[in-house]
Amino acid sequence: MKVSTETVLRTKVNVEKQVKVPVVELDSHVNALDVSGDVWLAAASLGLLTSRDQGASWQGGPVLGLGEYLSVTVHGNLMAAARADGWFCQRTADKPGGPWGFRQC
Repeated sequence: MKVSTETVLRTKVNVEKQVKVPVVELDSHVNALDVSGDVWLAAASLGLLTSRDQGASWQGGPVLGLGEYLSVTVHGNLMAAARADGWFCQRTADKPGGPWGFRQC
């Protein structure tokens, strides 16, 4: 959904419009998957990816400007991802399925 403000009869209103996003082919090496929950996670060379439809489509990319993730896992409300240079984590209770606002652990 895209929300925009338009003027209708001299009154500003918020208008929601369904926007179709073009399909692109993902070309990224996947190193690890976590399919234990409703939202699937992938650690990939591109970054971290999520799927809410059992892998039919994926969203995501670099986290903190970084790719090359080697592992990802979710346990309860904690999500962690690993790169060769360290671990990144976030408590996901407030933001299930992302974005996670990662920090180095």
